[in-house]
Amino acid sequence: MLLVHGKKDNLIPVEASVRTYESLKTEIKELKTYEKVGHNVFHEPGWREIIRDIAKWVENFMRT
Repeated sequence: MLLVHGKKDNLIPVEASVRTYESLKTEIKELKTYEKVGHNVFHEPGWREIIRDIAKWVENFMRT
């Protein structure tokens, strides 16, 4: 499971994703946080980087 979270999110604190990540039972997990991103990660500056990170994670997951 891949979790992505903007550190400037003013609706859901990044700690919520950290807790979710830590509670996941799977070994296939990653938490990606982005310093200058808020709640809507796909509609903020840096969204291309986030899409690239997601695509890379999916590609790596498909190889396992």
